[in-house]
Amino acid sequence: MPTSPPDVARSPLDRLRARVSAPPAVTEWERFDQATIDAYGAITGENLWIHTDPDRAAASNFGGTIVPSSLLLARLGAWIQAVDLWLPEPATPLNYGYDRVRIPGALRIGAPVRGRLSLASMTQDDRGRVRLEIDAQAEGEGEARPILVARWLVMFLVG
Repeated sequence: MPTSPPDVARSPLDRLRARVSAPPAVTEWERFDQATIDAYGAITGENLWIHTDPDRAAASNFGGTIVPSSLLLARLGAWIQAVDLWLPEPATPLNYGYDRVRIPGALRIGAPVRGRLSLASMTQDDRGRVRLEIDAQAEGEGEARPILVARWLVMFLVG
């Protein structure tokens, strides 16, 4: 009986094509501590009290400081690499934008979060550009709904 070749024998483009509409891949759990959030706020200027002032945030609806949603968006690049929704060098990845971003929840600092990612579509043009449409969620452990939901567009310049 013939068998399919293992993924390692497939080209990177064929490997990605096989992932279109496949079930989501999930990253490992990770946590953000207050020092990381404070450093992120200092770099980006996103140092709102709800992210950086634990005493004041304790009295908020969230009961403590929360991770900036922009930091979760920034994690998408690492998450797509972790679940192999990626083309290796010499392909050059470019953030092509977002078709949709929603933030239906909040993540308390220190709470576990992971990415859930699936490849919605993949197109290639005659100039060697490969565009991925990735459905991405940041989910908190034990949370009924995702923290963040996005349709992310990533363009790879190939060749």
